[in-house]
Amino acid sequence: MPAQKTEHSLQKLKVFGVNTCLDNLWTVKNSNITVLALKPQMFPKVLSEIAPAVGPNNIIVSVAAGVTIDSIQQRLPHHAKVVRAMLNTAVQIRDGAICYSTGRNIVDADQELVHRFFTSVGLTLESEEKHLDAVVGLSGSAPAYFYLILEALSDAGVRHGLSRDVSTVTLARQCLEPRGWCWNQGGIPGS
Repeated sequence: MPAQKTEHSLQKLKVFGVNTCLDNLWTVKNSNITVLALKPQMFPKVLSEIAPAVGPNNIIVSVAAGVTIDSIQQRLPHHAKVVRAMLNTAVQIRDGAICYSTGRNIVDADQELVHRFFTSVGLTLESEEKHLDAVVGLSGSAPAYFYLILEALSDAGVRHGLSRDVSTVTLARQCLEPRGWCWNQGGIPGS
């Protein structure tokens, strides 16, 4: 259940039928997994606020770039279970790429729960935390480059007489071929 400090921030989620509240403590107390999707500078304040509610069964997941597991665990009770995950915008259409690392108190059952949680929105892989910043660079930035390529190719199609819709939809469909090749063949052609 998303929690925010203002009702205005929650209105977009309510349109989708998501239950929301204005109380971070209540959310942590009543959730198995709490995802902290905050700007890094907000972490000290929010972690201090929720620390009293973090029990031994709560899993705290951070999706903030640059905020380490250790820095989160230092601000929470010693029993806190912390996961750091990096994901891309394609999770919005349940086709994302998620890499995560686990903190010291995560046990196998917790890891399975976190893996199932993220698998619901995309391909999910565990990684050492030291590699997550590289994941941000690849997974977070790559879609923007692909969109630029698609736009340039679509523009070329329009210059050759195709409608924007035909040009863009045809190209978007062609993106599936290299994706399928990489997944099914286990690599990039020519490598």
